[in-house]
Amino acid sequence: MSKFYGLVVFLYVMLAFGCAPLKDDGQITSYNKIVSLVYDFPIPSEAQIQVSSVAESKLHEGTHTIALSEKSQAVNLDFYLRYAANYGWELKSRKTDSIIILKFVKNTRLVTVEISYRGVGIENKSQITIIQAR
Repeated sequence: MSKFYGLVVFLYVMLAFGCAPLKDDGQITSYNKIVSLVYDFPIPSEAQIQVSSVAESKLHEGTHTIALSEKSQAVNLDFYLRYAANYGWELKSRKTDSIIILKFVKNTRLVTVEISYRGVGIENKSQITIIQAR
């Protein structure tokens, strides 16, 4: 039940603060900062978090968040390889294929980041799925 209330508070805070960017120099937007604080995990500044995607998932047995990025898979891969450590996360495994899968560990917590291609034609966009195991 406390997870439910935590999710309700989380969604309320997200909707209350909106998505106003602070700067266009790679800093995380205010909305993404809130998500980063809740998850204690970085999210690229330009990524558009899909509010409806922040939910419990039976498939992955944890909470997952989907963010749509205008950046390529390579740029988002570089972001996570550089910035996850700043939050105290250690990279445990990395699989690079059509979908990039990164697994990070912090204490007893596990987060999986899946970065997939979502462009059309020559567009180089990606989708980031963050799965936090229970």
